[in-house]
Amino acid sequence: MDTEEQEFSNLRPKGKPLTELHLHAGAGLPTSTMWSIAHDQGIRLPFKNYWDFKDFITITRDRMMNLDSFLHSKLNPFHWCEVIQSSPEAMERTIYEIAAKAYRSSNVTKIEIRFTPMKRNRSGERDLDHIIMSALHGLDKVMLEYPVRVGLIFCLEKKFSKNLNKITVEKAIKYKERGVVGIDLAGYDSGNDFHADDMADIFKMAKDAGLGITIHAGESKETLTVTDAILKLGADRIGHGIQCIHNQEEMALIREKGVTLEFCPTSNLILGLADGIPGLRRIASTFVKNNLKFTINTDDPVFFQTNLSMENKFVLDNKILTKSQLNRCIAWADQASFIDY
Repeated sequence: MDTEEQEFSNLRPKGKPLTELHLHAGAGLPTSTMWSIAHDQGIRLPFKNYWDFKDFITITRDRMMNLDSFLHSKLNPFHWCEVIQSSPEAMERTIYEIAAKAYRSSNVTKIEIRFTPMKRNRSGERDLDHIIMSALHGLDKVMLEYPVRVGLIFCLEKKFSKNLNKITVEKAIKYKERGVVGIDLAGYDSGNDFHADDMADIFKMAKDAGLGITIHAGESKETLTVTDAILKLGADRIGHGIQCIHNQEEMALIREKGVTLEFCPTSNLILGLADGIPGLRRIASTFVKNNLKFTINTDDPVFFQTNLSMENKFVLDNKILTKSQLNRCIAWADQASFIDY
């Protein structure tokens, strides 16, 4: 069922309360809401027709993209979602709508939403603190209306200068007591002059301040390795991490350090990072056999037309996980959350 259609069903979400650890704000809003925000702000979209916009934003298995084109092409969903959300008003509505929708559709009562503040201030045209405070207002509003706990994770970007990324960490520390719970490192390594060692002191500064560290690593062969994310950047959790299944030493390191992996099945499938359903089964079974802690997440729910309850059903229906294994993942998600309020 389309996630927007499910939003208007009269069914109360069933099952135990869920925790979502890996969800990007850029891909968390329904397309109808993004369309409305874009027009409220007078943003000139490359589409005049809503249905063409919706078809462009949603990425299905018959319109698969590879990770490089997904992240870098100017005419890509992420770029336009970030443009649409580049105002204080848009960010407040974004955080509110994502958390409210996750609760109503999937009984998600603890959710961490990540975004890159530096990609929401129109290259310095907007004040960064106004963007952040508005996101926090959205957090406050949704927690007043629903029985949910929400935390924000600020993403650093591999293509940004060290100075820009340091500013993001400083802002995360500044707003730690207001609802910022961690930092992330995202972006594609290919073609970038990126070295994890150069960022080590920034991540240590965040960890010393009590922020959680989650790193996009091991998503594809071209991205930062899980080993570097743990040893050089101090990762508590790993976004994706699926490449570790090819490296016994890396899996031993994950187990030794107690790191939790944020597994995103539909995302990995549609972006061609897993070899179909059999590939997802192989990833999950390798995690299980090697006693690795991992969680189930949506990553980009609107792009992939999913939500957390649909992800859980997907892994059960396709025999990627058993019911007992899924229940362990649900418990691990709650335990690994950076939210402590």
